[in-house]
Amino acid sequence: MTNYYFISSPFHLFLACNLSIENSNDKNVAIIIPKITNIKVVSNTFIKAMKSAENIFSESISFERTNDDMPFRSKHDERKYRFGIIKPLLEKEPADRIYTGNDRRIEFQFAMHIANKYRDNVTGIYMDDGMATYLGHKSMNSIVHKYIEPLIKKVVYGRWWKHPNTSGGSAWIDTLYAAFPKLVHFSVKNKPIKSINYDIFKTEKFRDFCLKQLEQYDVDANKIENIKVLVVITHESFYPNGYQHIVNVIKKAKQLTDEKHIAIKAHPRSEKIAELENDFPNCMHIGNKLGFEMLLPLLPDDCTLIGDASTAVFTARWLKPEMKIRAVKIIDKSREELHKELKKLYTKINVPLVNMNDDW
Repeated sequence: MTNYYFISSPFHLFLACNLSIENSNDKNVAIIIPKITNIKVVSNTFIKAMKSAENIFSESISFERTNDDMPFRSKHDERKYRFGIIKPLLEKEPADRIYTGNDRRIEFQFAMHIANKYRDNVTGIYMDDGMATYLGHKSMNSIVHKYIEPLIKKVVYGRWWKHPNTSGGSAWIDTLYAAFPKLVHFSVKNKPIKSINYDIFKTEKFRDFCLKQLEQYDVDANKIENIKVLVVITHESFYPNGYQHIVNVIKKAKQLTDEKHIAIKAHPRSEKIAELENDFPNCMHIGNKLGFEMLLPLLPDDCTLIGDASTAVFTARWLKPEMKIRAVKIIDKSREELHKELKKLYTKINVPLVNMNDDW
């Protein structure tokens, strides 16, 4: 069989590696699809990651723009360029299964459209994308999202566009893989839902992939074993009081253990790395471009994770069922409904939603 994995985040790569190892008797092709923007973004995050996964996938294709010498295209031209690569690939090597962590991505939908021309019964498979899998798309009840956007997409792209009202909900998706199958959003429960094979994360092949990722970002794997508290931070713009919220959380963490046993994992797009390193010089600062997931198989069981409204909380509870996890409530009236839903969900996976003045 031939499987294609459309990857647009470190978490997608993490899961795609798991599934590729499970499908090791098949041909497994990774396709890296960074978000298309109007800004000249240069990044080598995925290229570096794929070097660590060379023995997991049969081959890989990346649309990552890794230097300024590479062409920068308009959104329309970039989509056209990507379609021009994907179409002959699927013509030459027809797909049996196509995996994605985001079925809204046009590259995935186009691939399903093309693949079905060359092989019957191509299976579209959704890989858990974190929060949206369980809470639903943030705009799923809006008129624009439900009616206007799908109409525009069909006019622009054609009848092959299948609107997903929430993650994993498009007609192209036949099966879902989820960390917590019983907790997925009700709107996708009508589809077959499978558990991701937890045991694969324990294999030497997967552990080796994680270790290579740490090496890429100069993270000493031996020091990971000494972490007592890991603070995983959302982008500072997410917090009403910005960087000060992050400072307060880390100060609270210092009440649990010595600073030298605290590790800080900042958001990949954080603009406060220098400030964090200056304000907390004795903490371990983990490269913010490194996917948080890569740390989990290596963390000691007695480590405490402090997060908030992020996929990190779910992933940690899933891969480290005995780990002590605290999700910090963000004081913001505009997010009251979100916290109500989060509290319900976090309760089901045994993660307390705590206030800053609570006993952690």
